[in-house]
Amino acid sequence: MYDLIDILKRFNTKERFYLISQVLGNTEFALSDEFKNVMSKALNINIPSKNVFVAMDYHLDWVYGSLKLFSENIDTEETRLYSRFDQFNNEMIQGTQEDSDLLICYKEYEKYHIILIEAKGVMPWNCEQLYSKIKRLKDIFDTDGLKWKSVIPHFMVISSRKLPCIDYDKFPEWALENGRLIELCLNIPHNLIKITRCNENLYNDKNGEFWKIDYVKSHERRNKRILKEYNISGIEKINVNNHGQGWINVFTEKYLDNLANLRIIFFEAYKFLKDISKLERFKFHMGTAVNMHFYYKDRFLFYFKFHGHMHIPGSPVKFSPNYNLQLKHDAQVYSPETFFKPLLSKISKSELFSKGKIERPIKGYYEKSDLCDLYVYPSEESKIFFNYCREVLAEISNHKLHELFPGEI
Repeated sequence: MYDLIDILKRFNTKERFYLISQVLGNTEFALSDEFKNVMSKALNINIPSKNVFVAMDYHLDWVYGSLKLFSENIDTEETRLYSRFDQFNNEMIQGTQEDSDLLICYKEYEKYHIILIEAKGVMPWNCEQLYSKIKRLKDIFDTDGLKWKSVIPHFMVISSRKLPCIDYDKFPEWALENGRLIELCLNIPHNLIKITRCNENLYNDKNGEFWKIDYVKSHERRNKRILKEYNISGIEKINVNNHGQGWINVFTEKYLDNLANLRIIFFEAYKFLKDISKLERFKFHMGTAVNMHFYYKDRFLFYFKFHGHMHIPGSPVKFSPNYNLQLKHDAQVYSPETFFKPLLSKISKSELFSKGKIERPIKGYYEKSDLCDLYVYPSEESKIFFNYCREVLAEISNHKLHELFPGEI
């Protein structure tokens, strides 16, 4: 019977593997004790210190080929034909660069354990790429992971970023632990920089004639910025106290990216979002994805939408009485009398609509209700609009304006 590890080694033709192993004097790519122990605990296995095969960027074609040769006890020196397709007509040999970022294999008693690790560094996760790789692995090992006698597969991800919302129904049973992917943290320096193409006004533009230096985004850098910018550390105790009722802000990375861009092109809108993010102690709270829902206790107040082309100066933001997709749990779906009606009353008594900088949709869009989306453009009038919003929020909470927004009005 041939050894699976020997076959895996013979397929490992990546020059990068041999370059790094020679330069670092670690010809077997041996795992550090610390990393080995972290993985063993996460996967509930016992990775040994010796006789462990480790390879990087290991092609999935090689994984299948190794398993095929091992299972049929075929001499690697023997020349013969094999079908690219299995008995279910799945294309097993695709001739692509699709690989496992790190592959680990060891033998324990009569079983071989194969650990496939997907890594992501400074770039965001690409779910379609991940699903494509998982489909290949499901074809190779089957849904239950029992396709190959004496072989036990494992899967995990390691990244400096949290996984986005993913569809776990696409994953085979053996790749999940309690219905979830196993995630390890990849430690990456937090002072990395990158080159970004831009125009003469420093706006990102892949066809621009200029370039600038940007910081590479990281959770630690982002978290520090949130703590500083939103003063979250000062309301941490309130977060804990209110957690059972859900009256806490929830920030996503995409929302914070949009917020950072908004600071450049529409400062008054950015300043308003910054101000209301500090109102948790008054039981206001945010829920974010790409855009933002704003609440008072269990009441939905308004939906804030960044402009689809918000990198263009002069683009409006949108306030809507209607929620988008879904709300936080236990929130009322519709409560226009709380925020939107009082706001429209204040605007109607002013000349903001006539200025053309605060707009409603075209006539007839809302035939049965005066409640409609509001488009707010960067202008001097926008400051008046956001002050009206602040006044309504103070009235909702039954507090003085300066208590909610000290020094802002």
